[in-house]
Amino acid sequence: MFPQVTRTPAVLGVGSHTQAMAPIMAPKEDSAMARDKGSGSIYQDAGGRWRASIEAGWTATGARRRIKVSAATKTAAQTKLKARLRQISESGIPAPGTAVMTVKKYAEQWAPRRAKSRRPKTQSTDESALRKWIIPTIGHVRLDMLSPAHIRSIATAIAKAKRSSSTAHRTQAVLLKMLKDATLDGHMVPPRVLLVEKPVIAPNDRQGLTAVESMAMLTTASGDPDCSRWGAALTEAMRQGECLGLTWQCVDLEAAEVEISWQLQDLPYEHGCEGTCQYKRAGSCPARRFKIPDGYEVRHLDGAWCLVRPKTASGRRVLPLISWMVDTLREWREQCPDSPFDLVWPDENGNPRHPDADRAAWRALQVRAEIAHPAGRSYFPHE
Repeated sequence: MFPQVTRTPAVLGVGSHTQAMAPIMAPKEDSAMARDKGSGSIYQDAGGRWRASIEAGWTATGARRRIKVSAATKTAAQTKLKARLRQISESGIPAPGTAVMTVKKYAEQWAPRRAKSRRPKTQSTDESALRKWIIPTIGHVRLDMLSPAHIRSIATAIAKAKRSSSTAHRTQAVLLKMLKDATLDGHMVPPRVLLVEKPVIAPNDRQGLTAVESMAMLTTASGDPDCSRWGAALTEAMRQGECLGLTWQCVDLEAAEVEISWQLQDLPYEHGCEGTCQYKRAGSCPARRFKIPDGYEVRHLDGAWCLVRPKTASGRRVLPLISWMVDTLREWREQCPDSPFDLVWPDENGNPRHPDADRAAWRALQVRAEIAHPAGRSYFPHE
């Protein structure tokens, strides 16, 4: 039998011999907290600071992983420990390396990943929301420290900038989607922030033209080169991108029908040089490429202009043409500019017609027809 040794606290004395012989004290541990498995442990370190740890499985190298908190007092450390245990109970054990993840840092990882599965316009909407509103307002906040007040602060910032409620609604939708993805990635996002209601969208004044107004526009456009273009909008309900992307190959005048399967869109570029070209703008990169998701179907025309598929499967459709539209298109085919892209309504050089020029012509026709929206403005093409 080995003799029993009783360890006693060190007595601070005078002289180096007394200090050298003082026994080394182990961290003082709160036995009540340590004994409940899964509830974490709390102890005071040699410097007098209180620390708490929670067992969190194993690291990739096989070492034991612990989630730690600390505070100046035992009570504060216990409070932090309980809060962290509550977070784990609600959201699960966080992934390694996520303890100091801020909204900005996660957004920089999330945006490129999301872009791989979203259409270009959706990508632009997401990036604009992050760049203009989310990151400037709450980018510095850690994900695990987010509160409903942080979420609402973005709508407040948008309102102060006198932007629309639609912008606030759309921006919060982007933020909440990002935070849900962060939760799936193992980040500690407080569940209550995902329950914050989106801002209410204020009613807008958009409305369709009346039958009388539509007839006035068609009558005014009669004999104009663009008459068939406006006829497609007013009698066939074709959208602007569908009209500007329509090719003669999709028009069957004998069967009196038109196939809507493509629309014109200018696509954004991204660098293809792996950061070696030294140009800031992706469009100037010698190895530039279109920033599109995987599997996105594109027919390149000229510059950034491309034909892309409609947003939804239901957008691809075959429209029957009224007899007036058939006659108008037949007449237009004899005089339209030659287009190397087979476009039905190109610009005067046969290239894709710019939507801005198309909108300007639409507004000018309304002035000539002496019609306007009840609010006094011009009707939008989509109206």
